[in-house]
Amino acid sequence: MKKIIAFTLLAFVLIQCKNASENENTNLRPSQDELKKSIKVMDDSLSVLYQNLMKDPQKQIPSLAIYETINRYLAFYKEYPTDKYSATCLDKVQQLYLQEKIYESSLAYTDTLLIKFPNYKDKANLLLNAGSTAELLEDKDLLKKYYSRLLKECKDLNSETREMVEFRLKHIDKTFDELIEMQMKSISKK
Repeated sequence: MKKIIAFTLLAFVLIQCKNASENENTNLRPSQDELKKSIKVMDDSLSVLYQNLMKDPQKQIPSLAIYETINRYLAFYKEYPTDKYSATCLDKVQQLYLQEKIYESSLAYTDTLLIKFPNYKDKANLLLNAGSTAELLEDKDLLKKYYSRLLKECKDLNSETREMVEFRLKHIDKTFDELIEMQMKSISKK
């Protein structure tokens, strides 16, 4: 009887070890190349969908395709948060949320990108887009935050963009429509 119990216990332990080993194998971290290939598949699919949209504006891009692309970019970022490509992933995620008009999420990923990658190569465009998004939300505090940061941190801005941002900050108390009206009056006086 003791041999049967010992054998049963040994079999149980061996089965548990085998299951643990199988679970470890299924929980392996995906490689960067695997994740990048997965992203490329979705990027290519979206590219075809955008081309079709240009040919026929009546068509729509399925939200499922956009959200699956977002999920793949975020999967790379979550697995490799310090990798340089993660900055690109976060930028793409904020762009896709902006396209979907989910402005708060777009700005949240913009902020994550700015915190995690303070020297991001396309910081000027990122901050400019964030300011424009804040404009869409009619949030003057956010507008001031992003545009002030743009002027402070991006010294190599072209003069036209710099003037536009400075003008907007100078007239932050005005709505976008009031700004346009003000500019139209200025033009008509000339």
